[in-house]
Amino acid sequence: MIMDATPMAGGHGVRGIGAAVRGWVAGFAALPPGGRPALLVSGDATPAGFRLVRINPPRWPLDRADVPDSMPARAARTALRGAPLELFHATQPQLGPPPGMACVETCWDLIPLLFPDTLGGTRRALTRRQHRRYLARLRAARRVIVTSASVADDVVRRAGVDRARVRMVPLGVTPTGGHPRPAARPPYVLYSGALEPHKNVEVLIRALSLSRHPDLRLILTGPWSRRRLAGLRGAIASAGLAPRVDLRGHVTADELRDLRAGATAVAVPSRAEGFGLPALEALAAGVPVITSTDRALGEVTGPEATARVDPDDDAGWARAMDAVADGPAARARAASAGRARAAGFTWDAAAAAVADVYLELA
Repeated sequence: MIMDATPMAGGHGVRGIGAAVRGWVAGFAALPPGGRPALLVSGDATPAGFRLVRINPPRWPLDRADVPDSMPARAARTALRGAPLELFHATQPQLGPPPGMACVETCWDLIPLLFPDTLGGTRRALTRRQHRRYLARLRAARRVIVTSASVADDVVRRAGVDRARVRMVPLGVTPTGGHPRPAARPPYVLYSGALEPHKNVEVLIRALSLSRHPDLRLILTGPWSRRRLAGLRGAIASAGLAPRVDLRGHVTADELRDLRAGATAVAVPSRAEGFGLPALEALAAGVPVITSTDRALGEVTGPEATARVDPDDDAGWARAMDAVADGPAARARAASAGRARAAGFTWDAAAAAVADVYLELA
């Protein structure tokens, strides 16, 4: 068995798929050596205690033309040709198994099916074709790992995967330890993530314009494209909120941890999520979390979310943000109930569950 661990490499390796794969690898390290997969890695990733197959794909010449990068898949096929491995664990849509190798697929979400405009436009023809191939891979996979019941239902109903081959493995979170930090002053709400339309970041801008706390701010972090950032800047300027919105862009894991610890609340306003790791990380840090009413986010936070708000309810988001800025009650509850909820999600348990999937196919 070899798992694609290449998402750990690069600047985005601490968020999204990279964070999940990194957590799995940490959990695998707690298993006996015989229970660990080999890892396909790239860049400077050198996890100890694993057999590593390294690829260093060349730079894709069309990376700025919205054309899928075929180089990692080609490099992986070359590196794995003739390797004594019978099963490939694919962790991203862009990199599937080499020809003739059985596959376990991870499906994080089916956002392109839920929001077809994601793959719209004539320039996205190759991306649409790549996604169709990915859906075919899901249907052919020996097992499909998902992180929430919401995605499990999606892959069965929308992608046509046999439910008997779907396995749900929730993600984990690293405990922060110690006492939660008091909220910073002036207060701020933190958002961490991409700016794709389904992430619904603009509702936070509109809510801030309705807030009755003139000193409340937004801090936004994440790996963003120039085009989406330009659109967000326009929305902020139109609302007259430029002095109250701090666009940090990509930050390191340590910087994000510090921003989260001092936040009045973490906001996750997505219209759809596959899991919702930022919400879980907020719970683990003892920080109030405000989420949308998306099903997967509800699975993660349970009743411990400070508030759950319809993604289109601007006034509701403003009220929720104001409520956490009003006093310490929400933070005190998050420090106990939120952390207790997060304690049920560990990387050791997640990795052990993934290893169990491998054993089913041994």
